[in-house]
Amino acid sequence: MIKALDQVAEVMGLGMADLGAESLVPTRRLNELAKYGMSADASQIRRHPDGRRMATLLATVRLLEAKSVDDTLELLDLMMVTELLNKAQVAANKDKVRKHPKLAKASARLAVAVEALFESDGWGETEDEVRVAAVWEAIEAVGQDRIRQPSPPDAPLW
Repeated sequence: MIKALDQVAEVMGLGMADLGAESLVPTRRLNELAKYGMSADASQIRRHPDGRRMATLLATVRLLEAKSVDDTLELLDLMMVTELLNKAQVAANKDKVRKHPKLAKASARLAVAVEALFESDGWGETEDEVRVAAVWEAIEAVGQDRIRQPSPPDAPLW
């Protein structure tokens, strides 16, 4: 970014913007001269009369001024967007980390409920004998017991 700003300062320091060529020469002609100045080599430009050579060089410098400012602004925009995206990503990561304890607790409850549900499969001789209310009571009882018990630090949550 500093190099880009230095380049803008160097090109703008030539003072070509103060000459007011845009008011004297049509924009289309300035663009043609600038295009020619960018593509021609020094020996070709040297062969032109003084007026044409100065006009070509002036148009080329004006083009480079505008281009360097545009490039610097694009770089600044890119840096700002990148910075904002990085801040948003960090905030999202912090939010995920903050939510993980809730997810772990919910996963533990779900694991306890599923385990109680699987145990209820063998309670009756036929499927009709097990009542849904009894299964729910068993899930709630097992879930409350296991969730209230403090688990050792190295023990899994389920």
